[in-house]
Amino acid sequence: MRKIVPIFLSVLVFFGCQKKEEATFSKYFDDGRAKPTIALLPMKSNANPNLPWNVVQELESSLKNELLQMAGLYVLGAEQTENGIFNLNNTDLLSEKNTLHTSFHPAEFVVQLELIDHQEAELLQKGVQTSNSTDIAKVLNLKMRLMVVDIRSVTPKVILHEIVEKEQLIDVAQKNTDYFQHGIGCVEYYKTPVFLAHRKVVLDLAHRVHEYILVAKSQQ
Repeated sequence: MRKIVPIFLSVLVFFGCQKKEEATFSKYFDDGRAKPTIALLPMKSNANPNLPWNVVQELESSLKNELLQMAGLYVLGAEQTENGIFNLNNTDLLSEKNTLHTSFHPAEFVVQLELIDHQEAELLQKGVQTSNSTDIAKVLNLKMRLMVVDIRSVTPKVILHEIVEKEQLIDVAQKNTDYFQHGIGCVEYYKTPVFLAHRKVVLDLAHRVHEYILVAKSQQ
């Protein structure tokens, strides 16, 4: 019995702290029609999150999975996207030197994201409380730049370009969360302020991308 308990606990730890695998879905609807295909470029970052893992990689992977699960879109594979980036003649995506419609074929749209800000801040207003009277200690601010480009023709067309901002209030009990112990992949992570903030921004970004691309497709 003494040997069984450690083994059982090891299994729990193994499954509790594993990262989720990326989702893979068909590029076609059930009736055979092709879904709108997008190339999700590697996320840029000017922020420096004070966390013990690659936040940009987490956000990028989460957004890709969310877009795939929306059923109406198909995300180009990583290898095809990397090949498209390799074929670019200028780091400026919208440069006239680039031929996006051929570089990222068969993608019809390119999505580019940049993490601008990711940091905790003290609340300027003291005594702020949530609806259940929990004292708030800090706020986690996230700011991202989103651009969606229609590349179905020789001349690319920006159909969405905006700054998306989200914040997550952090109560007193969570203000000193140890992310080395409760980091990404562990069960406890999914209750932390960082995960909740990331979830908010990913859902918002995914819905914006989905909405604008479907509208663009309907107007072709």
